[in-house]
Order: sequence, then structure tokens, then C-alpha cells
Amino acid sequence: MKRLFRHDPRPAPSRIHRCIAVVALTLCAAGASMAEGTMPKEKQAPEFRLKSRVLELPLHEVKGYPFVEMTVGGRQAKFMVDTGAETALALNTRRFPLRDARVVSRGHFGSGQSFDVLHVPVVEDIRLGPIQLREVHDVQAQDASQLERITPDFGGWIGYHFWGEGALKLSYASHRVTFYPRADAGKAIDGENVVCAIHFRTRKLVNHPIVSLRLGSQDVVVSFDSGQYGAIFASDDVAKRLVGEGVLAPSAKDTYDLKRLDLGCGANLHVDGLPLVTRPFPAAEDIGMTEPNVMTLGYGLFKQYDSVWDFTSHTLYLLAPKPHA
Repeated sequence: MKRLFRHDPRPAPSRIHRCIAVVALTLCAAGASMAEGTMPKEKQAPEFRLKSRVLELPLHEVKGYPFVEMTVGGRQAKFMVDTGAETALALNTRRFPLRDARVVSRGHFGSGQSFDVLHVPVVEDIRLGPIQLREVHDVQAQDASQLERITPDFGGWIGYHFWGEGALKLSYASHRVTFYPRADAGKAIDGENVVCAIHFRTRKLVNHPIVSLRLGSQDVVVSFDSGQYGAIFASDDVAKRLVGEGVLAPSAKDTYDLKRLDLGCGANLHVDGLPLVTRPFPAAEDIGMTEPNVMTLGYGLFKQYDSVWDFTSHTLYLLAPKPHA
């Protein structure tokens, strides 16, 4: 087990920018490009599904990203629990020897660099908590060396189609992640203190919750994603307007503290240290976002609350955090 980060430091501006360039934009671009392969994402890794039981696992937070430990072919690694990844399972080719892998498409990072997307016919011996699978077929893989900057034992991603239309609970306070099958999704908030219930919709991609709102005088569309910190994609002029209105406050270099965030639940939320990115959001077209002002929210918001991502009711719940007993 690698170091478990129990404190809650806000990443330095350079770290945030690096994480967005290397991680958030990488995942979005990779997720979009993987759709170019020959097999639909919902049909990939069909054995790797939550099935009919609630699954709770230790959550390892590394540099603001949620990981669980999983073993593939006898080798343990950290897998990012990423709502922004649609495929149930994707592997890092640098971490595992994969037999008979073949290139099925090309992917592109936010920086413009490209990489091979591979199809692996069979991956043997996968173990995730109590789940033990002798074989998983039709698994996607890629060289994820850039993600090894977050953790050197980066093994890949666990994405939306693992829990499907059920629910996901993330708790950085208790260091737990819980997956709920569809039949039990409503139980995810039992006994919880709900701070905010955000009713979202999706557009082109089923795994990307979206809401539209007003930030001061500006219309903004917000995308939620557990696999990133968060960012504001808008012009310098828009940012200056929002500063003048008291919605944003300059923080470190090229970052802003979001002082007033109303997500339609009556709670006044805030997020510190959001980078301002003046180029368009790289995944906007693939997600179906056509608005000029985009905000993504990830760890910057979810480190403050426990969260339940209920894709059955299309509701994202923010909960009062409860340390693990």
C-alpha cells in the first residue's frame, strides 16, 4: 500500500495546471478517442460489472485523485475511480503484460499528442476486493505513462459501465468508495445528512453529469468529473467581470477562488484555486457542450463533502462528511 494522503492541502498553482494538462484533459481526450474503436464501450469488459451486490472498498487519495487497489494477473496497482471514463475497465500497458493486444484506433491528449488505443482479447485473473474474475474479455488499454506522474503504480481506470446505472459514493473523509447496483442506488443516501441535491442531465455521454447555471452575470454550463480537480474555461474578460461582481477572487497565479456557487439546492458553495483556461474545453464537443463558458468541478468541490453520484435518478448528492468509524 502506498502512502494514504489524509490531509487536505490545496495543490499549488503549478501542480493544478500540470494536473489539468496531464490528467483531466488526457482523460477527456482519451475517453472521446476510445469511442473510435470497433467495439462500443458498453460492450467492453462485459464480465467486469458490479452485478447485484453493494461493494465498499478503501479509497486511496493521491494528489487529489481517487484510487482503489486491484490485482491483474497477480500484479497489484492503483486504479482511478473516474466518472469521466465511460468504459468499465481500461489498463495501462506499461503496468501489465497483455497478450495479443492490437491497435484499434488512435487517441489524442489535450496537448495534441497522440497514442495507440489497444484491444486486448482476454485479461486473466482480476481481483477487486471480493470480486475474483478468471477471465475478462475485450478490454481496452493504452500507454498511460503520463498518469504515472500521479502515482508510479498507476494501473488504469475503473469507469461508468462498472457500476452502470447504479450509484457511486465517494468519501475522502472516511477514505471509502462504495458502488451500488441499480436496485440499491436509493440506499446510498440512507442515514446521510444531504447538504445539496443537484439534479443533472447528460447529453452525448451518459457518464457526464451537466447542469446550467448563472455565475453573476454569466451563463455557465458545469460538468462534474471525479477524475480531475476542476477548472474554468472562459475568456479573461469574463473572469474580470466575475471578479468585479464578487463571484471570483484572484488566488494564486492564473487561479481563482469561486466564492459563490448556487447549484439550485439553496446551499452557497465555494471552490478554491480553480485555474482559468482561456482555450476551449477539449471534451466539450464529445460531451455535447456548445456554450462558450464552461466550468468543470472535481476534487476542488468533492474534497469538502461526501458525494453520491446516482445515475438512476440523475441526482448528484453532496453530503456532510463522516469520518470512517
